[in-house]
Amino acid sequence: MKGSEHYVKKDIKLLLQRYGAYFHMPVKKAIGTATVDFLCCVRGRFVAIETKAPGGRLTGRQKAILHTVRGAGGIAFFCSSAAEAEKILEAEIGPVGDLVDEIKRRRVGE
Repeated sequence: MKGSEHYVKKDIKLLLQRYGAYFHMPVKKAIGTATVDFLCCVRGRFVAIETKAPGGRLTGRQKAILHTVRGAGGIAFFCSSAAEAEKILEAEIGPVGDLVDEIKRRRVGE
């Protein structure tokens, strides 16, 4: 379901903001270099994140991009929730704090 990925991206933005990260979400177009959903600098580390709705799968191109970023020394992963992304970032970069309650509070106010 497309709406599910929309919420995953929205929650990842919040997580990255809590980390104080710089991030860019490249516009998906037929022309130009293909990349992943988020290109970030988190605490001085280059991070590439591809988001998927729960149960979503990476394309071959997305797998190749994540592999290339890892090979260049960056952090690269795909996730289906902000909690999953937070767990990976905590392991790679360090903790930011509890995110789940803040996401719930913000969604109630929508």
